[in-house]
Amino acid sequence: MFKILILQRYYNLSDSQIEYQILDRLTFCPFLGLSLNEKVPDEKTVWDFRNRLIEKGLEKDLFEKFTALL
Repeated sequence: MFKILILQRYYNLSDSQIEYQILDRLTFCPFLGLSLNEKVPDEKTVWDFRNRLIEKGLEKDLFEKFTALL
């Protein structure tokens, strides 16, 4: 799920757009570890995951650590 947030941020995609793009772009699936037949998280699932990270104060820290690794 965090990888989905990474794609959203770097491609400037909304929750509904990320769901569509994962289904549309074949390059997103391998990055996310999804096979072509797997169910893609819907926009509500993505929204809920991000909000849980924000509520726990983890979103900023995770992205800072990710950026540092790059």
